[in-house]
Amino acid sequence: MKFLLLSILCGYVTADLTCPPGKVLNPCGDLCQVTCKDVKTNNVPKACPKTCNPPACVCPDGQALIRGQCVAYDDCRRLPPEDE
Repeated sequence: MKFLLLSILCGYVTADLTCPPGKVLNPCGDLCQVTCKDVKTNNVPKACPKTCNPPACVCPDGQALIRGQCVAYDDCRRLPPEDE
């Protein structure tokens, strides 16, 4: 129900979007996608605009994006700086 309400509020239809394994659908897009760089600089939770973009597949809560993959926050903290 929450997903449907967000879709209606954002004004987007998401019926055709299927996320790959390890990612979840966010009806308001990926503006707030947390990256490993955000985790390592303590920018979590990330400040997000109060607008919606088209729906997108993002990392689930507690995971951050690096090189197109979702990893746990703890894994981000162990990465060397060049891998951010």
